[in-house]
Amino acid sequence: MLLGALFATQSNARSQYPSPSEGEPRQPQQTQNRGTQQPSAPDQRGTENSPIIVKVQPTPKTQAETDQEANDRLNKAAYDRNTLILSLLLVIVAFLQFVAIGIQAVFLWRAFKAAKKSADIAEASLVKLERAFVYPKDFFVRWHWYIDREPRTYFWKIRPIYENSGNTPTVNLYTNINFALRDDPLPENFSFQLVDQSFAALIGPKSFVMGGTVFIEAADLIAIRQGIKYFYFWGVLRYNDVFEGSPEHISTFCRQIVDITGDPMNPADAGNPVNLSFDIYHRYNAAD
Repeated sequence: MLLGALFATQSNARSQYPSPSEGEPRQPQQTQNRGTQQPSAPDQRGTENSPIIVKVQPTPKTQAETDQEANDRLNKAAYDRNTLILSLLLVIVAFLQFVAIGIQAVFLWRAFKAAKKSADIAEASLVKLERAFVYPKDFFVRWHWYIDREPRTYFWKIRPIYENSGNTPTVNLYTNINFALRDDPLPENFSFQLVDQSFAALIGPKSFVMGGTVFIEAADLIAIRQGIKYFYFWGVLRYNDVFEGSPEHISTFCRQIVDITGDPMNPADAGNPVNLSFDIYHRYNAAD
């Protein structure tokens, strides 16, 4: 029995391995195939270089969806139309407001100009009422004699009295005066020349000062009374007022001795005093 079992075991072992005639010829064939076979290219589908395109077919719309879309289109058209109308109305309203503002601005500008004009008129009136105004109101006349002459010889000093009739003082007032004793009347082209030096002065409101002095002798007064001589004196005043931006004011005057009473050779006679009358010459008299 033991021999029988051993024999069976060996028989089974042999049956599990292939016979040399079966296994050996196949191994070289497999090796040859492996050496001559080229590797196949990898599948590139679904990558970045070869994407897969999937076409999605839309789901057919139902009748309700189609009706809803049509209704939405109608509503959108109506909304767009209403929006356009509203926009036009807003533009029209804005334009009308702009026109109204423009008209109001014109009226306001006219009102401003009228108010400014009234204010300027009021200011100008105030300035005219309150500003300094200077002019020769009268003339101071006094006789004298030359203490170094015999027989005694008399002469007269004539000085204008400058009055400020305004309610404010003068600023930068300068005066100048000159005179002429002539054998004939002043010609129409007379230039009214002034002396080289002007005199500064200040005149307060409702006040006066004396101006420069002109001289005439007794013998010349007698010649004037006889119509042989002619005596003129003239002057100019330049000044500003206290108001800001004041222009320079200029007053000019010219006077002529036209009438003489009394005895110029004996002015001390109280019973027959000497009086001089001054007439306004028809030229060189102005004030601003």
